[in-house]
Amino acid sequence: MRASDHWSNARAAMAVRRGLDPSIPRYGSPASNLRDFRTNAHALMARAAELGDLVRVDMLYKPTVLVCDPADISAVFSAPEVWQRGDGLVPLIGRNTLTTNGDEWLFNRQAIQPSFHPHMAARAVDSLSAEFAAAIDGWGRFARGGEPFDAAWHSVRLFARHATASFGFALTDEEADQFPEALLRLQRWAFRVVAGGSRRTRQADRDLAMLDGIVARALRTPPPSHGPPTYLERLRQDMEVDRDRLRDHMMLALIASADNPPNVVAFTLWLLARSPEHQEAARAEVLSVLGDGIVTAENIERMPMLLRIVNESMRLIPSVWFLARTATTDTTLAGRTISAGTLVFPAPYFAHRRASVWDEPNTFQPDRFLPEAIDRIPEFAFMPFGAGPRMCIGARLATLEIRAALALFLQRFRATPAEQTELELEGFFALRAPAGVPIRLEPVGH
Repeated sequence: MRASDHWSNARAAMAVRRGLDPSIPRYGSPASNLRDFRTNAHALMARAAELGDLVRVDMLYKPTVLVCDPADISAVFSAPEVWQRGDGLVPLIGRNTLTTNGDEWLFNRQAIQPSFHPHMAARAVDSLSAEFAAAIDGWGRFARGGEPFDAAWHSVRLFARHATASFGFALTDEEADQFPEALLRLQRWAFRVVAGGSRRTRQADRDLAMLDGIVARALRTPPPSHGPPTYLERLRQDMEVDRDRLRDHMMLALIASADNPPNVVAFTLWLLARSPEHQEAARAEVLSVLGDGIVTAENIERMPMLLRIVNESMRLIPSVWFLARTATTDTTLAGRTISAGTLVFPAPYFAHRRASVWDEPNTFQPDRFLPEAIDRIPEFAFMPFGAGPRMCIGARLATLEIRAALALFLQRFRATPAEQTELELEGFFALRAPAGVPIRLEPVGH
């Protein structure tokens, strides 16, 4: 960076900081915060959140405010014209519904809307259930050997190989084997680009080349001769989407379908391994509905206990643990003055654990999501897929797929704890366990 750029950035940051309400508590220093943010943003924000619901966590040239209170998060999401998304993820996934604003976002949203109709989601789950079942059967070798089983690695591989098909992808076994580590490395790389680093590593080049190759192959593949059209074919047929935009939509679909949902499966299995009473109740429900049969979108909906378990898992360990918005104009938040240019982090992870909303917020209690209790949950106190008009459009499909994988697992296995007693979490764009999610498997008879 040239000296003139350094001082220009510093002056701009100083002007924004002067406009921020001095009553907002500050955590750390801008330089140390940036260093810690690049290393493990979740750990940094967890320390900062101890200071209150609205905390300044400035990072070098970027005045930054962590937002933990559901009411304040609501204020951010209710004014998209004031609080806009940045383009930090563009180097990884291009310009699509996740990285655009205004009319560009609306066009992208309308382009993909038909693919996420409830009927389309149900059809996608029905088509993958047999492949899920066969793959999960293969996990039995870990039960027989008694060795630790990384639920995260195997779940991501499962989704990469099979859940991506309805979008128009066909990953090879080799690509599916490489996918879990490649995606974690790319997320770390892209996050550090956002946090002020720009060095492109050879490993990032190789990982991006693999994802680009998967997308390019899908774009070259003729449409299926039978069965419902894929996500890719609906994009081609229904909207005038140029090739570059098509590539960006497909890159997001590839990553989104094979990253967050399987990690929810892994975190849920880890929690169930430590809560045998809930695991056995869920198994009893699954067997009463499925017996030895296959899972479908219709019978998934007859497993309310399983849905409560998944919701509680996403409350405790939400994959999307924080979001980012930038103030486009001077405004207020929680009665405090916020300057244009301020970056805010509405953080579902901390909203999900507020003691003023949740009794014993750090404990696993699926009955928080009984029908009579759900109505008492404040808006924005539970938002695993975001909230407002920009809530994840694939939320229904994702929860169906998550429950399908868990139901098939519970038909076959019991999860028990591995030696690791705590789950180390690493927070970048999503919340992950850098050392994996270790459990042990026991076969069950029924």
